[in-house]
Amino acid sequence: MNPNSSAEQPPQKSMQEQARQAAEQAMADARENYQNKLSEILKIEDTNERTQRIALLNKQSVEEFQSKLREQIREATDTGQTDSPENKKIKAEKAKHIFLEAKALGDEGVKIGDAKSQQVFNKIVEYIKNGQISDEGALVLERNIGNDLINGIVFSKHGDPLSTFEKNLSIAYGANQNAVEPLLRDLKENQDIYGYEGTPQDLLNKIGMSVQENNQQEEGQQNMGNHEEIAYGRDRDQYGYQSRFTDEQLNLIKTFYSPDKFVDYLEALNEGAFLKGGKEEATKVKEKMAEDIKEYYKKNNKNFEPNNSLEKQVEKLWGEEISKEFDWKISDVVNQLFLELQQKSPSKFYEQIMQEDMFYGPAAIQKRIQAAINSLMTKIEQIEGGEGELSERMRKLNLYEQESEDSYIAERGGKDDVNKKIYPRIHPFTRGKKIGVTNFIRHVYVTIDHTIEKAEYFHNARAIYTHPPGEKGFYQQLGDFAEHMKGGGIDEILMLPDGQHMMEAYQLYEKMLQEDFAQMDQRHRPDQLSNKLERVNPQIVIQVFEQLRKFYPDLSEERLWNIVNSGVGISRGIFLTESEKSAYADPIDSEGKGMIASYSTNDAGSLNVFNPMHTILRWQGEHFMNSMYFMPVNGQPGPWDHRKAQGNAAKYMDSLLVGKGRGTGKDALPEMFIDSMMDLTNVGGPGKRKGWRTKYSLEGHFAYDPDGTINAPKTFKAMEAIGYEAIFNFYTTEQAGEKLMKATENSDLDQAKEKKDLFRYIFKRYFSENPESFQEAELDNYLSKLQIKGKEKALDQLKTKGQPLKSGSWEEQVAYETYQLFMENTLARYTAARFPTIFLRMDKNRLHDDGISHWEKIRREFKDWKREDFDKSMKNLTMAEMLLRRQISGKIRENIKLDEKWSLAEFDDIDVGYRLNEEKIRELLSKNKEDKTFKSEKEINDAIEVFRHIKDSFKKGEFLDNEGAKRIQDYTFTFGLEDTDISLMNFRGTGPRMVARAVKDVASAEQVITPWIIEMPRIMNEIAINGKHDFSPLIEYMRKAQKAITEIHDVPSTYKHMYKIAGTVINYFKKDAVAKPLFGLFGLGKKNSWAAEYAGRSTAVWEWDSRDIDRFAVAMESYGLLKNSPYDLHKFDKGEFTGGQLEDRWVSNRFTRLFTKKPIKFGKKRRVDYEFNSWKLRKEHGADWKAISWDFINKFLPLAIAFLLWKYMKDAMDEVSGKKKQ
Repeated sequence: MNPNSSAEQPPQKSMQEQARQAAEQAMADARENYQNKLSEILKIEDTNERTQRIALLNKQSVEEFQSKLREQIREATDTGQTDSPENKKIKAEKAKHIFLEAKALGDEGVKIGDAKSQQVFNKIVEYIKNGQISDEGALVLERNIGNDLINGIVFSKHGDPLSTFEKNLSIAYGANQNAVEPLLRDLKENQDIYGYEGTPQDLLNKIGMSVQENNQQEEGQQNMGNHEEIAYGRDRDQYGYQSRFTDEQLNLIKTFYSPDKFVDYLEALNEGAFLKGGKEEATKVKEKMAEDIKEYYKKNNKNFEPNNSLEKQVEKLWGEEISKEFDWKISDVVNQLFLELQQKSPSKFYEQIMQEDMFYGPAAIQKRIQAAINSLMTKIEQIEGGEGELSERMRKLNLYEQESEDSYIAERGGKDDVNKKIYPRIHPFTRGKKIGVTNFIRHVYVTIDHTIEKAEYFHNARAIYTHPPGEKGFYQQLGDFAEHMKGGGIDEILMLPDGQHMMEAYQLYEKMLQEDFAQMDQRHRPDQLSNKLERVNPQIVIQVFEQLRKFYPDLSEERLWNIVNSGVGISRGIFLTESEKSAYADPIDSEGKGMIASYSTNDAGSLNVFNPMHTILRWQGEHFMNSMYFMPVNGQPGPWDHRKAQGNAAKYMDSLLVGKGRGTGKDALPEMFIDSMMDLTNVGGPGKRKGWRTKYSLEGHFAYDPDGTINAPKTFKAMEAIGYEAIFNFYTTEQAGEKLMKATENSDLDQAKEKKDLFRYIFKRYFSENPESFQEAELDNYLSKLQIKGKEKALDQLKTKGQPLKSGSWEEQVAYETYQLFMENTLARYTAARFPTIFLRMDKNRLHDDGISHWEKIRREFKDWKREDFDKSMKNLTMAEMLLRRQISGKIRENIKLDEKWSLAEFDDIDVGYRLNEEKIRELLSKNKEDKTFKSEKEINDAIEVFRHIKDSFKKGEFLDNEGAKRIQDYTFTFGLEDTDISLMNFRGTGPRMVARAVKDVASAEQVITPWIIEMPRIMNEIAINGKHDFSPLIEYMRKAQKAITEIHDVPSTYKHMYKIAGTVINYFKKDAVAKPLFGLFGLGKKNSWAAEYAGRSTAVWEWDSRDIDRFAVAMESYGLLKNSPYDLHKFDKGEFTGGQLEDRWVSNRFTRLFTKKPIKFGKKRRVDYEFNSWKLRKEHGADWKAISWDFINKFLPLAIAFLLWKYMKDAMDEVSGKKKQ
């Protein structure tokens, strides 16, 4: 007999038998667990105690059961994310076991609920055992009626609204009819147990359900269709759908209640129902897709592959289009649901608004709709894999979702696969992946979640700016909200249907807000960010809305307000750039008086951490605007005289308040502590912090050569495609590599050639006036001139800081510095080509010696214009800049769709204008998205005229290579996000808490550092006059500040901050040089320090000499606030200590220049790792051994000399007197 014959096999159990046996076993286990506990109690001899213990056991069993059931209900009803099949299976198994446990405990006499509840528990178990209720059905029942079974089943009376149990049973019926029908039969057959009013049929009619009495499939489907209509109608009426949603949105919501209608809807989309021209227009769109694909393949010499034919590609693009359209419509529903977030002033937080109507408000409707989608997903999952007409229609649907590929490990470096290093990499793009209907619904569910999360966080981010800082500070509150915004959250937000629109709104808001400050010479005005009268948004936000409304006339106002408010939310809640720009502006009027009126969104509550001068300048006066802030942070040449520093402070005050420059040459003001106030702690959003955040989000686009090194030209092209911040990262993190940067034709020909290729590409695109007629001689001439500056810079570096490289010849030093200068100029040239108005928008009168900013100079050239006319044209120009970025990004996304192998390194092949010029401005401002008139001819001509004047100003004095490049370097806040396509960056590569970490770093600085800076004058005055001669309060603050900065940055980053604080403190207490000799004889009755000036007296004030400064430096060294040597003792490389390693000493003086025109190597010296150290502090501020010795001599030598002189004179007199006597 065949060994596989069924006769040889054990008899197979039916599904029903398996379900029964599994249930019996689970119940037996529950009973055994109870009986084990009971058996211990039964051993107790005392009857009363035994009875009490049994009652206590039963009570504990009920409480434990109810607690477990409630926790499972909470897990089952959590709509925060869609369940994976594995999680759903686990939850369903737990639901089944909870019902079995209830029956088992009931059999032991432990009643979980009242008689009605126990009856339901028993019936559910009966149907689980016979297989009528599946595990999934048990989960539906647990989720919907579990609480009713605990709290007690209640039926409504005649004429009353449905009870909670009736509502929940109806919802369960909509989710899983098979699970509920057996309970309905029991309700119908056991009215005496349940005790409801009327007939059983009255009850079923009241809650809109029917019991299927036969098994004919046709009749069953008919009943199901009727129920779907009833369920939708019930929810529509109960939750007020019609008062919240448009007819089009109601049609979509209705499909969530019926698999048939859902498929009908998708089929209609596929036929082009969302297009004005319907099916005809859909055909044209597909034909255009085919033409674009063929043109792309022809241009790039590509052939169609058998598995990737033209037809398949068109089908894919069309599938992605209709899937995106569905996403757009579903997000329309969500945005409409939370419409009040856009219509109300954001003073209340999201949670407060949601709790205002917990039962029928947005949150309740959201859960109801998501429950309907969950039910739809369950039904379609059962249908999709089966047979029948509906299943076949589902399989024909062409649905896609955007999916990121898995990260992978790359190996680089080494030869012949030996000694290669591994690096994790993230695929930079998302790709369209075809999916079935069930997975598409799961994708829809996730889209809803992300849309709601976005709405919640951005609303809270806008709302919190209207509130004052709490006990923990402003940014701690924002950071707590940001914990819900994960690293990949930015990516997910930008993948939403209106993600690109949100990015455009954010970029335009950044530009127009900065321009708004620029027209006021970067000064605040009280109403600038206050809501306009009878409106819920400030005027500047309304202006952004109006620009976008005219460009996107097809978008509804509700949708567009959601987009604009999201853009503001990105500025406030993710990148913090609104706060940065507001902090950069001054809280003073044109006469230098403080802004007494309230300003910004919450006065200086969100600004002080970026610029503590907001409190100081606003209130001014001696207590706030103390002269201490005008202390030089470095030691000054020559004998110390605090009155000279006072004079400099007066000049600075004049410059700051009236608006003049800082002087030049010998008259230039030294660096003062007030200069350090702006961006004091170098904190901010992810765009400000850059570093590893930017690198990890960009690394997926880097191009590498076979040897593992960066391919600089290709990588630069990829960064150019992304925008300014990517290019900035390429330059500042030296992605090109040291070998390329220092390469010369003599030292490394291949690397020198690659560097020249990089320079040629950049120069042609951004330096050359006419890229089409570019000649190599242009580049060579420019590099020859730049090399002269490179030599000067290299010589200066060698004199002041030592060589910038670990090793290399003089020519390599010069090549390195020339590369740095070229890239600095590239940033300025790129900025001028893409968003030139920023050079005007970021400027201030007081930054110029003539007191006239770049913005003001060009405005004055338009003598017939009002100030607001110039401002309007500037804002129209910023709109053109944003539209240029939009156009470039659109072309990039087209290429990504057309070619899965395309990379950003091929950006230069895209046929798109990449520079803003007069022709491009006219093109961008002439037509809106619907190809209708956008800006008037006059508006366009005015914008072009302003653009001409801006471009002409760049030609004066080689502005871009000099002042322009310097302005970019001096502006320490986020600069170029307005030109950066952040959707091309992979923020998920930065880890899950990128936004929260950045915001909470700001919070740390806000709580520890900012308050002390504002209190600093009072504390230092107290130390000066209390007679204790104790600077420990200063040390204590500096230790706290160092800890905070270390947690934000790293230990070396704290040394610069500590050094500037220390320099300010020393100069505050430091005694004038003239007051030191003869125990201060020449300073008697005078105020000999800043401390004395502030104390208002010349006596009983602690004034420091060199020994006091030395003690202060020793204390700083002891606590690690400054290193007592400039060498890093923890620096190792390849198992060797490398801190302060020896490097070449270069010499260049008159003698060496007799023999050679370049510096020569002469011996070795130790490299300085820490520029800011206590050696430098002592030397600059007069506390090294020379200064201490000189103070000692100054103090005692005059006395010694006087004594010797007196002795000499006395002896002489005695001698004369003696002779006379003789």
